Amino acid sequence: MVQGKTIQLYLPDGNPKGIKKCKINESIGRAIFIPRNEFDKAKKFEELRQQGVYFLIKKEDEEKFRFYIGEAESLIQRVLQHDNPNEEWNYVYQII
Repeated sequence: MVQGKTIQLYLPDGNPKGIKKCKINESIGRAIFIPRNEFDKAKKFEELRQQGVYFLIKKEDEEKFRFYIGEAESLIQRVLQHDNPNEEWNYVYQII
């Protein structure tokens, strides 16, 4: 039988369409969901200086998305390399 889990969801700005920090209780894993237009605010988060996996997500329409998956020793340093006008992405989702 699968045991239920509690997920903590923290909205740093109180905006449900903004940055979201997620944690499953009794787990060391965390995730951060960052809209691209909020990326500058997220640069200060200490946990983004850690290693982890990230997904760059481009929403093409209501049902179609494109993903880029990467890993990095420093998530913030790697995602900063993607933060240029030539790369189209709307959201970054980082697993720490």
